[in-house]
Amino acid sequence: MYQIKQNFLLVASLFTIFSCSKSMDMTEGATGTDSIDYDNRIVFKAEGEGLNLDVTTKATEVTSLTSFNVVCEDASSTAQQKWSLTATKSGNNYVTNKYWPATDSKYSFYASNLPLTYATSGTTVSPSSNGTDAIVAYKAYSASDFGKSITLNFDHIYCRLGTIKATAKSGYSISNVSCSLSAPVGGTYNLKTKSWTSRGAASSQSFATFSNSSNVSTSVNDLYLVPGTYALTLNYTLTKGDFTKAYSSTANVALTQGKINNINASISADDATAVQMTVSIAAWSSVDVTVQL
Repeated sequence: MYQIKQNFLLVASLFTIFSCSKSMDMTEGATGTDSIDYDNRIVFKAEGEGLNLDVTTKATEVTSLTSFNVVCEDASSTAQQKWSLTATKSGNNYVTNKYWPATDSKYSFYASNLPLTYATSGTTVSPSSNGTDAIVAYKAYSASDFGKSITLNFDHIYCRLGTIKATAKSGYSISNVSCSLSAPVGGTYNLKTKSWTSRGAASSQSFATFSNSSNVSTSVNDLYLVPGTYALTLNYTLTKGDFTKAYSSTANVALTQGKINNINASISADDATAVQMTVSIAAWSSVDVTVQL
């Protein structure tokens, strides 16, 4: 079906969408405006480089790639790694030195901006930093894909912590706000099963300083954490007139993978008691006055 020189190229198209996923389109043929001669090697082509989401970031969000890691798997009954490499940006493309085989060899593909560890149960990545985004993609073998355009859909495997907002009841002012959350920032993620197979030890996270505005206090963060449910402790002081009291409240928060998780805490404490007086006014009484003239 294929002659020796009729190898196909793999070209990827990368774009960013608001649901926090990216896709890479892998197509055959080194055509287009790029004048580099790739000698029919498998290459990746990315579009939409340099895109940014409209958020204030302290961590490194993946919106463009200078390189990424790829593992090719023989997806037959005796699954094994065919090759593993880093595709590096050259012009508009990510260059490899791999070729499509002459006949269908049941290729599956794994890809990530992190180093990949091959396993027949599913290749894994092991992120370990709350300041770096992690994206992964897996494309299972399909006979209809051989030598044709293949789309890799990249997903964010961390949950992302955004704003933490504490709102007190009307009439109260809130101050001295701080919070603590103990959560893991690392573990092992299986690209094939799309699941975290292990989580690292939980560690205390550092949050931005809260800014107060009347009865609302907000902290703008940008941290990457392993998804899960964790206890968030909020410390704060409520003031209403001469009433001032410090509080410490704890509640569980469920952080969702692939989303910017914004936490909104509603402060329910209402201990301020107004100074009240009960007034009793004596009724008028009459008196008889006797005058001796």
